[in-house]
Amino acid sequence: MTVSPIRVLVALLAVALAPPPAGLACTHAELEAEGAAAVPGHLSLTLDLTPAAEILALFKHHGASPGELTRLMARPEVHDLIAQTARFDPRAVPEAFASTLQLAAAGRLTAGMPDPFAFNRVRQHAPDIARLQELLEARGAELQRDIATRLQPDLPPGIELEVHAALVLGGTSDGWAQPGNRLYLALQSFEGDYEGLVTLMTHEVYHVVQYSVMPSTGSGAADARERNAENLMIATLMEGTASFVGDPTSAAGGGAYLDWYRARYRTNLGRIHEDFALFDALMFRAAHDLDADYRTLYGLGFSGAWGSPLDFVGYRMAQVIARYDGRGRLAAYLTQPPGSFFADYIAACDLHPAEPLCVRFDAQTTRTLLQVRDRSLTAGGNRARLFLL
Repeated sequence: MTVSPIRVLVALLAVALAPPPAGLACTHAELEAEGAAAVPGHLSLTLDLTPAAEILALFKHHGASPGELTRLMARPEVHDLIAQTARFDPRAVPEAFASTLQLAAAGRLTAGMPDPFAFNRVRQHAPDIARLQELLEARGAELQRDIATRLQPDLPPGIELEVHAALVLGGTSDGWAQPGNRLYLALQSFEGDYEGLVTLMTHEVYHVVQYSVMPSTGSGAADARERNAENLMIATLMEGTASFVGDPTSAAGGGAYLDWYRARYRTNLGRIHEDFALFDALMFRAAHDLDADYRTLYGLGFSGAWGSPLDFVGYRMAQVIARYDGRGRLAAYLTQPPGSFFADYIAACDLHPAEPLCVRFDAQTTRTLLQVRDRSLTAGGNRARLFLL
């Protein structure tokens, strides 16, 4: 990287710290993941705070010159932030990013003006952002150990992966992963909550593992109905297992963000039968309607605007499988067709009919799920077709 990034690579078992270079502090080490098999794995994490730092500096200086905006707009992280925000708001175009950032930094973006990148929220939380940034610089190695501890049971043996985490400011997503090995976290979302950031980062790092290990994250079926049904299964598997791995209800401490995150789990788990009923309805539409728009189905099931109900269908499935087949079983789904996840859940509930965690799919959904369980996903051009939150 060309702009003095903060790079943090930390070992799960042993940490070796290198002297920091000039500019932002920098530590290096290795994070080792040992699986059940005698094949060592290696997962390294690079944490880059400079995109957020450069935007925060504009707010501290109460303005942005044309040259500063031009340099900022050339950053690939800003391109990705704009693209992510545009998935949910068509007003989120590059011109709006530059103009609203300039106004917000100068304190001239009023409440009634368009603000698709939520820069007024950045301005309001600038002190919290600065404190969290300082905390991340000071506790970088500890951050990686925290994530390593949470991820270690769920990493496949033999994995060799470098994950790049970029910290940004702006937009309406608190975090997201992209196909490849990159994830993003928007610091204004956390209100200074370090534990909340660690928990969400665990979720997003697991998505990067999924993107990197799974043969394909999108269906290659020619028939639209089969493709939509399989994509719905893949997204439920990926979001559900990531939600289980990065479970905020098992995290200690935290502040306002982690409280909100836990409440989202409580809300969905309190209505889990309704979440499963929604899955039944979306799966029926996907599997039987040639004209169904998958983006619409995905939005209903996984958008934060609706509480991401299908995340928790997958989460509950992972809970049951981990209880009866062991937590290590979850890593196996990284290399198997998505139907295996659903078949194992259905089988576990059949074998343990009194299990209170089990929620049944309806008969039609069960038939559809079992019909596609053995289908092999097409690799290559269909890799990373789905884009997760």
